[in-house]
Amino acid sequence: MRKWIKNNDILLKTLSLLVALLLWFYVMDEQNPDSEKTFYGLEVQMRNLSDLNEAGLVIIEGNNPTVDIKVRGKRSDMTGLKKNNITVAVDLSSVNVPGQYNLNYTVSLENSSLNYTRITNTVPITVDRMATKSVPVQLELEGQLADGYVQSGYSLSPGAVIVEGPERVLAQIDHAAAVYDLAGASASIDTSLDYTLVDENGKEIDMTFITLQQPTLDFQMQVHQSGEIPLTVDIVPYNFITADMIDCDIKPSTIKISGEPGVVSSINQINLGSIGVKQLLEDNITELTLPIILPNGVTTDSEETYARVTITFKGLRQTLVTVPNTRFADIAPYSYKENELNLIFMGTDEELLALSAEDLTIAPVYNAEDLTVGENVVPISVSAAGRQVALLGQYTVTIVVEETPDVPEPTPDPNPPEE
Repeated sequence: MRKWIKNNDILLKTLSLLVALLLWFYVMDEQNPDSEKTFYGLEVQMRNLSDLNEAGLVIIEGNNPTVDIKVRGKRSDMTGLKKNNITVAVDLSSVNVPGQYNLNYTVSLENSSLNYTRITNTVPITVDRMATKSVPVQLELEGQLADGYVQSGYSLSPGAVIVEGPERVLAQIDHAAAVYDLAGASASIDTSLDYTLVDENGKEIDMTFITLQQPTLDFQMQVHQSGEIPLTVDIVPYNFITADMIDCDIKPSTIKISGEPGVVSSINQINLGSIGVKQLLEDNITELTLPIILPNGVTTDSEETYARVTITFKGLRQTLVTVPNTRFADIAPYSYKENELNLIFMGTDEELLALSAEDLTIAPVYNAEDLTVGENVVPISVSAAGRQVALLGQYTVTIVVEETPDVPEPTPDPNPPEE
């Protein structure tokens, strides 16, 4: 063995390798020295900010903090190190009351072999509690209307606005100030106004942390012109009954309105709404009371706020048809309480004379799962086999559900036969 080691210079080769390694480490240490770099303005991440907000708190100073640090390490590790390789964060979980805080921050480097030192010691923030406040609105009117026009009053809504913000900021607010210039106006005004929050000296409040629940105000001012306008209704036809088969008597038939000239001159009627023939028939009514709703921009001095509408069906009459329960739909295993139903129909003389119980089919409208033992009153639908007639009113039938008898269990034989 010794002879083999001697012949192959193993000791010399091993010693040479060790020397080479030592030289390599020496050179690497000399050629890759430590270096240092300063990073300014590193953005700080706010962690657990949602917990702060859920506690009703807000940061009013120090919202976007930055810090400066120095990073030190081997030159090869420092190469390519940028701001986005560094994470700076501050934990807000310990902040639960208003006040000023100097918070410690953490620094995370993507390369764990690097070290850092702080230049900025802490992150200062100021925290206040969020609150709401009702602030009265004050309107200032400037200028004059055009000659020959006068205002008949104005409205500003809301009269007070709700604002949300830090308590110390809300305490400075005296009122909301709005301004409108009337110069040369010759028509009614319906617009939105911006406003500013001011202190008792009229100085505008910093809105950085303020939230307005009503960002604008509704301002209306009327310049009057009068006119007498007819009242109308719309008829919604049903089945064979069309609008020309109905007369509508409206009282009052007209109403006096006033408003800005451009608006009043463009209004030729005031529509009270729609009247559905189907609903009239189902409710079996011929008289309705409808509210008089004025168009935007007009008013009235009339005390009439409702109109009475009387409906007359032209060329139509009513008849009563007695329908036996043989014309009722089969509902086995249930039964009907009624033997017959008296139904009132409307139509022309020709159609009503031809109408008979044999033309009619009555079907109850129900869900079997909703039925209970005993009597169940349910609505019906009626088919008239194509006849041009309309059913007046709403009708029901009574479905009778019999109680299912209990089947007794068999009594055991006291003397069973012997096997």
